[in-house]
Amino acid sequence: MSEIHYIVRHSLVAEDGTVIGAITFAPDDKEAVSTYELFKNAGSRVYATSFCNQHDFWLTEFIL
Repeated sequence: MSEIHYIVRHSLVAEDGTVIGAITFAPDDKEAVSTYELFKNAGSRVYATSFCNQHDFWLTEFIL
């Protein structure tokens, strides 16, 4: 994490599009770490997203 290269945001989204949680980071944050609690009806898949100011949007699918 630096002024030049940093993670802007993490999000966790349920398969129905419900946002489970999201956090926005600043360049001066020590690290980009986020944790979320899943709710019982989150479905069988969730999607973790990350947005980097230099490398754009990243998506990871998790099958529960």
